[in-house]
Amino acid sequence: MEVDNRKNETRTELKEQDIMIESVVNKSIVTLSELRTDIEEIKWENMRKSVLALSAFLVVIIFSLELRPRTPPPPPPIPPRGPTDTMASGEGLDQMESAT
Repeated sequence: MEVDNRKNETRTELKEQDIMIESVVNKSIVTLSELRTDIEEIKWENMRKSVLALSAFLVVIIFSLELRPRTPPPPPPIPPRGPTDTMASGEGLDQMESAT
């Protein structure tokens, strides 16, 4: 009878230990899940902040490009006058007559 009582006590102690171990495991799983959730929340918050910062930077760049003073384009270069141009204008004829 004493041996049976001791066996029952040992079984009860083992069951209690198993229950305590399961409760610790369950608590740790819940804690890890909460930590994962917190980490994901922080990741999304950082992502939102970085997207907002990059968007603001892009807007500043676009505004600075739009608001800077524009310089007018330079006038097209005047082509040099060749000998045919002087003949056609009549100056070449006057110069030719005075040279002869």
